[in-house]
Amino acid sequence: IHPNTDASNLKEFDLINIHSKMLEVFELAIKKQAKYHTYPKNYLLFDRSLERANPPLSVITVGGRTTYYSPELQQEI
Repeated sequence: IHPNTDASNLKEFDLINIHSKMLEVFELAIKKQAKYHTYPKNYLLFDRSLERANPPLSVITVGGRTTYYSPELQQEI
């Protein structure tokens, strides 16, 4: 889901998917005791460079905060 997508435009499926992914991340953080260096290497935490190839990233500002996202994978709804 694109970072600029208005939450009111999300369908129930989108909300369930977001909630499920959030739980996965929270459970992993608890399991790893929030030691980020033990998180999976595919997490954006480790490589947010715009030269990244897979998937390529873009950067925008949403709500005054810098946001990295994949225009290829996260499209506006």
